[in-house]
Amino acid sequence: MKKPNGPIKGHLKPLFIQAKVDDIGVNKVLVDRGVVVNLMPQSLHKKIGNCGTDLKPHNIVLSNYEGKAGFSLGALQVNLTVGFVTRPTLFMVVP
Repeated sequence: MKKPNGPIKGHLKPLFIQAKVDDIGVNKVLVDRGVVVNLMPQSLHKKIGNCGTDLKPHNIVLSNYEGKAGFSLGALQVNLTVGFVTRPTLFMVVP
């Protein structure tokens, strides 16, 4: 059995996959099966060619792992492609 690298045990490592957001390739997408809200960094929002005017306001309050309230810049629905499956997916764009 191969020994895991670093402090994170092999079964606890996050799952990163390749995907496309509106036909733009993204190398590392973090998959969290228990997620309630999909987050998109503002840098990726810019990379896929969207501007701030396409973000929709919402009333969802985000909190981080410390329980502190945060905010998003707005909500954005994009076509997310993983493998051969494409689905419209809602993301909260965060700074």
